[in-house]
Amino acid sequence: MWTIFGLAPLRGWASFLNMYSVLVLYSKRHALQPPQRYQAGRPSTATAGHVTMPPRSSTDDQNNGSTTPLKPWSSGRVLSAAQRERKRLMNRASQSRRRNNLKNTLKTVESRLFQIERRCLAYLPPPTSGEYTFDDCISANSTGGADDCSTSLRDFLNDLLGSIFQINPGQVCTNEQFNQDAVIRGVVLGWDVLRKQDFVCPIWNILRRVDALLMMHASVPARLALLRGIHMMLLGRRLSDRPPPLPPWFRPRKYHAYSSESIVNDYFAWPRFRQKLITSNNPPLTNRFWFYFTRNVQFECDLSPAHTIDIDPDTGKYRLTTVFRDVTDDIHRYTMGSEFFEAYPECFEDVYACALEDG
Repeated sequence: MWTIFGLAPLRGWASFLNMYSVLVLYSKRHALQPPQRYQAGRPSTATAGHVTMPPRSSTDDQNNGSTTPLKPWSSGRVLSAAQRERKRLMNRASQSRRRNNLKNTLKTVESRLFQIERRCLAYLPPPTSGEYTFDDCISANSTGGADDCSTSLRDFLNDLLGSIFQINPGQVCTNEQFNQDAVIRGVVLGWDVLRKQDFVCPIWNILRRVDALLMMHASVPARLALLRGIHMMLLGRRLSDRPPPLPPWFRPRKYHAYSSESIVNDYFAWPRFRQKLITSNNPPLTNRFWFYFTRNVQFECDLSPAHTIDIDPDTGKYRLTTVFRDVTDDIHRYTMGSEFFEAYPECFEDVYACALEDG
């Protein structure tokens, strides 16, 4: 099936981005200007693809020629008013055919793109472009897997997210367009593509490591949604005088205390879960917890790639669609799979469960 469309099985989203860019640029390049209106007193008799010629009358040509001097064309040919009118109708019909042909072409391209979207895999290869992966962090001093009770990964995440306070605010990118483009290309095309840029925001490097550590099993929409929330939280930490707007449920509460062992607590989506972590340290964020977290974290979203990622035709930069950004503000879409609740049943009232489990 994949050879029919010329796609590698694990590059669906990347292929979509490339095709979508071509589609947007094609639409912009071939956009037609709206037809000019006819002169007053001359109603249109043309329809799309068909022209109704007015009856030709030599008397009319003579009368028109006797009242209004006719201006010759650049070729020297002189047309009567009736001939000019017929040419206008023919030009208008030609433009109408061109517009219809363009619309049909775009519909065909969109239809084929939609067929490819339906065949795109929702998962990309595990993000391994970061310096550390999940296995790297837990293999040094632990056995790993579901029985690991050490906290090496929690400690690493606290150090990683806490490094935001050592970043110079002048080095932070505050341009929303550049930030969205960087995160989208990092997730879909691989974070290594950002290294070719002249400027790389240090927060992007934090997101790259978080993506590699915690989202190796997550879908592309889930990675985009989770990284968007973490990104805004990091910006708010470093730019406290002008923080980006956060959903009410994601705003840290006043009782949240900063310590080297609890920084990661603020980055969970669920308020009641965050509160439980701070007040009772339950459940403990051991490597066992992160094992089940990475395998079960989900973002419930049924939007197609075309309704998730957009491209600015003027700058060529990728951006999240307004629909997708609105969806990411709904806390009920951040869920965990049943395997997580089997391991941590005490979290069932504090974390939203996935409504649809994969069969």
